[in-house]
Amino acid sequence: MVQIYMAIAMALNLMFLLAVLQRNIFNFSFYDIEINLFAVKILNDLLSGFILFFLPPLLINYLLIFKNKKYLDLIEKYKSENGNYFFQYFFTSLFLPLIILIIAFSLNKTRPANSQ
Repeated sequence: MVQIYMAIAMALNLMFLLAVLQRNIFNFSFYDIEINLFAVKILNDLLSGFILFFLPPLLINYLLIFKNKKYLDLIEKYKSENGNYFFQYFFTSLFLPLIILIIAFSLNKTRPANSQ
């Protein structure tokens, strides 16, 4: 179950990073898949989001940590903190992008309209 939560946190980080890169730095979309498998657009968008954002972290976690029970070696090598590192990473992944967006919007509102 931890693997799923870590993949969710990593997917949120990937979404935020790609949104910043595509919208603010490169000014074009380069990480996009158009899937037309279902008649309903939202199902196609959910499948596309799953493939683009959730599947890569899930596979990376599986291959680097869970395949061949490599996590047992990591447990022996590193001291357990009763999940504190996981919770810190997960909640930081959830709230840091929101905090950054709030700060960015508040700074943008205080800037005069003609300086943009």
